Parts: sequence; structure tokens; C-alpha cells
Amino acid sequence: MNTPVAPILIVDDEASVLSALRRELKDTAPVFTASDPQEALKTLEKNTVGVVISDYKMPGKDGVSFLSELSKLPYEPIKILMTAFSDPDIAIDAINKAGIFFFLKKPWNSAELKVIVERALEAYRNKNELKFCRQRLREIENIKNSITSLLTHELKTPLTTISGYTELLGREVTDLELKNVINSLQNSVTRLEGFIDDTLYIANIETGQVSLSSEKMDLAALLKSSFKFIDINEPVTLESNLKLIAESFYRISRYLSLQGGKLSGDCTRSGSYLTIKLFVHGRSNKTHNGQLALFQRLETNSDVMHYGGDSGLDMIFASTVFSALKIGFNVTEMNDELRIEIIFNKII
Repeated sequence: MNTPVAPILIVDDEASVLSALRRELKDTAPVFTASDPQEALKTLEKNTVGVVISDYKMPGKDGVSFLSELSKLPYEPIKILMTAFSDPDIAIDAINKAGIFFFLKKPWNSAELKVIVERALEAYRNKNELKFCRQRLREIENIKNSITSLLTHELKTPLTTISGYTELLGREVTDLELKNVINSLQNSVTRLEGFIDDTLYIANIETGQVSLSSEKMDLAALLKSSFKFIDINEPVTLESNLKLIAESFYRISRYLSLQGGKLSGDCTRSGSYLTIKLFVHGRSNKTHNGQLALFQRLETNSDVMHYGGDSGLDMIFASTVFSALKIGFNVTEMNDELRIEIIFNKII
């Protein structure tokens, strides 16, 4: 299973060190930098980071103290401590207090640096893979337990029958009140049929029964048309499945617009990676217990594949597509805030 590469955060009070490390690691993973622990913590509040590289000697707070604070995060990044010292007490303190996985000596060797960071990223994937798999299984299990039994002959056939009869009745009935009742019934059947078709489509993507053929696309143009609040001025080309990505963008945009609150977003490029961040501030339409609600009020739409605008099914669709296309996708809910991160690799 190929997991998308998580970003790296580098913390050092020397601008030259930050610049040099960013330059050396930009093709390994997306890179964030911070000049002090306070700035780093703000970055960690807004981004899901896989590896944190921190200098030991910094004004105000040393690297061990800073890295030990990361245990409060809802996930576990891999911690690397940079130091020009060889004091064994520092190493012992770092391991015992902060759970340091790797040490990086200053000045560093470029080849050694890349090996250490690649191992750290691998450790992060291994450490969090079980959590990610459990989350994915819960999503799939929720769908399966709730609707699998309904997606069989016992439901699909009766719906087709009802749809056929209501269409015939609608043509024959002249009484306006009865005609409205029949139309309402037909609309309900259409929405339910769309729900079934949508869910089966997700299942087919999950099981590899949908073609994932690739083509070159203008990702910048697609982002501008889907998320008008994002400012992206440079051309960005990606080779992937245009149809599925466009559909996922549509669903995410629709889901965001129904959350209430202020929408914002930005994009950052680091080497061959492009990270898109979407935010809803002051969200008024929160889901129950912070979970993406699957069974909420369904909205009618002329396209049977585009219904259920405020249901978590839209987000499950996007998550399934991005997972199949090896594109990073993270959703974080904090109080009345919602953050979505999409990480594209191999940007041309």
C-alpha cells in the first residue's frame, strides 16, 4: 500500500540553515519552516506534519523541550534533533523526554541527511498506517453495515417497479393535488436510486473496478474553477485521472459551501509537491460528534450522481478517489473549524 508522503517541518533560528535544508529536502517531501518553537507550533496547528526536524540550541527553548510538547498533538510525527554537540546527556535527555527517533549532526552530510529523513518518513508511515487503516475500515464498515443489505435485488428491483408505476400514473392523472403527490414520490425514488448508484460507484473505486487511466491536466485551472477563494497564479500540470479529480473537487466544494462559516484556502509548492489547504472558519453546520454525517437531509439535483450535497458521502467519495490515485487527503475538525489538506505529488 503506497501512502502519500507527509510534509516535513524544520525548526531553526538561523535563516541560512532553514534555507539550506529546504533546498536539500524539497524533492523528498513538502517542507515547512519555522524560526522558533512558537511559530512551529502554529504551523503544527494548521498542518498535518509527518517529520519534525528541530535544532537543539535555540533562544528561549531548547529543541528537546520543544519536541517533548508534540506529544499533545492528535497524531505522532517523527522527531529529529539537530545538534552540533556530542554530549551524551543531551542524547539521553532527548530519548527519555521527547522520544527522539533520529539525531542529525551539524554540519550535516547531504547524503546522510536524505537517508535519515527518508527513514523518518517511512517510520511515520509505519507508525500511523494502522491508525489510517482503522479509520478507513470504520468508514467502509459504516457504509457496509448501513446500506449493503439495501443494495441488493430486494431494494433495487422494487424501486425500479415503483419508479415505473409512478411515471405512468403521472402521465394519466389529471388531478393537480394527486399529481403533486406522485411527483414527490417519484423525486424520492430518484434520490434513493442515486444514493444506491453513488455508493456502488464508491465501492467499485475502492475495489479497483473503475479505470484510473491518467492524462495531463491543467490542475491550476481546475482548482480555480472549483475553489474560487484560492489564489493560484502559476501554471501547474498533473498527470492523473481528470474525471475523478474534477468530481472530487466538485463534491468537496459542495460540502464546504453547506457547512456555514467563512471559506478560505491557499496552496504552496515545494519541489514536485503541491499542497492545497481549504478552511471553514466559524462553521455553523457541524456534524454529530465531529464525525462526517452519512445520513443527513438529501438535496435533489438534476444529475443523479450529484445529489446529497450536505452528506458525508461526498467526503467519503473524495477520500476514496484520492486514496486510489495516491493523493494525500486529510480532514481535521477542531471546534467550529474545518480544515482539508490535499497533497499532490509528481507535479510537472
